[in-house]
Amino acid sequence: MFQRIKPILFLVLTLLLGFLLGVISSRYLVEQKIKSYRNQERGKGFIRLHHDILQLTPEQQEAVDPVLTKYFEKLTAHRKAFRGIMDSMHTELVPLLTEEQKTRVEEIRKRTKQGGRRGGRPPFLPF
Repeated sequence: MFQRIKPILFLVLTLLLGFLLGVISSRYLVEQKIKSYRNQERGKGFIRLHHDILQLTPEQQEAVDPVLTKYFEKLTAHRKAFRGIMDSMHTELVPLLTEEQKTRVEEIRKRTKQGGRRGGRPPFLPF
């Protein structure tokens, strides 16, 4: 009796193990792809994102790369200016808030500095 159950049990366990490994590896690969797109501080990630979305040919990539580089630099400068403006606003607002409101503001600032909203920030998709 045990001789018949042993191969079936082995097959079921093998299938379950394969399923679990597939789920874990799939999630890991998706997270790595998102991290590479999220890494917008480097121009290569910004350019690669657009290459992937637009599915450019090598010739198009050569023509498009200077344009993407130019606008990446503009976006980076804008992002830095935006952060400065937000810091100034924060400095003026905090003295006017209650302790509970200050705590909420600090939690939000921590979350945005870590690069995420609830569940993390989605990859930048311009189109």
